[in-house]
Amino acid sequence: MAEPGLSEYVTMMQRRRQGVLRDNISNNNPLYASMEEYDGIEFEPGGRSILEEVFFAENGTYTRYYGGQQLSTATNPVATSAEFDWKQTAIAVVINGREERMNSGKEAIIKLLSSRVKAAEYTLENNYQADMLSDGTSDAGLQIGGLKLLVSKTPTSGTVGGLDRSSAAAAFYRNVKFDTVNDSTAPAPGGAATSAATIRPYLDYCINQTTRNQDRIKILYQGQTHYQYLETALQAMQRVVSENSKTVKAGYEQLIYKGIPVFMGGGVNFGGQTQIATDLTYGLNTRFLKMRVHKDANFEPLPEVHSINQDAKVKLMIWMGNMTCSAPKLQFVMFDS
Repeated sequence: MAEPGLSEYVTMMQRRRQGVLRDNISNNNPLYASMEEYDGIEFEPGGRSILEEVFFAENGTYTRYYGGQQLSTATNPVATSAEFDWKQTAIAVVINGREERMNSGKEAIIKLLSSRVKAAEYTLENNYQADMLSDGTSDAGLQIGGLKLLVSKTPTSGTVGGLDRSSAAAAFYRNVKFDTVNDSTAPAPGGAATSAATIRPYLDYCINQTTRNQDRIKILYQGQTHYQYLETALQAMQRVVSENSKTVKAGYEQLIYKGIPVFMGGGVNFGGQTQIATDLTYGLNTRFLKMRVHKDANFEPLPEVHSINQDAKVKLMIWMGNMTCSAPKLQFVMFDS
């Protein structure tokens, strides 16, 4: 039987490494890994856009009554929708005819393709993390709308999911922000940049501001400086989560604060990609903050394409989805201005 050709080699390699890529994104991206563990990643079947139902009022028919008193059946709007566009990313593995003919042996071509695929994966990992942290403005708005958009330092401005946050009518769609230096009016405890002495009361304030009955922050995602301050403040009782935690198994050290896992983002900046600011903390409730991925485009390899004007062949790997939020009021960003 004839050996598989180049197309079969590339397809088999991309299929085999598709799972590896997903693991690598989880293993090298603490934000993705933590959202994945705490139910922040969901798959969608399709649609013109991604809709998130947002409740902005209570049902007005709640009535305290006596005997045969007439009850209210009035209709009042209680929900609207935030609409998010699908965002798409792709990365290519390319081999030209000269390279293919020079590496015609099975082992040689596999070695060449393996290095190309790994390089593509590395690039995709770095850019995917940057997108998750972004404000969605790169490439004329084709970028994922990440945390800078959904959990904003300026929650009273800008349009998110089609809702104008500057409008009083959309005040329900504003996240909590705490500028530790400037937001010092009661009951906020601010007035000075974060330190090991202030990190706990600052976090307490933000967590309390975003707690609604049993709904509370699921993840604290911190830049290096804030993480180190919390590490110092908790030194006497510092601990990591159970060894059964997926993120601990992946190699991430975690602090636990008030039962909430704390992850450090940032660190060494490869390739000039955006990292979380060192003096910033996100409090995320992943019940209402999601990375929504199309079920058929989760780093899926496409069929091989032959160039019409080059001696070359291309294989693309694609992703389609976006980050969404249905309850910004239950998310916070804390930062030192």
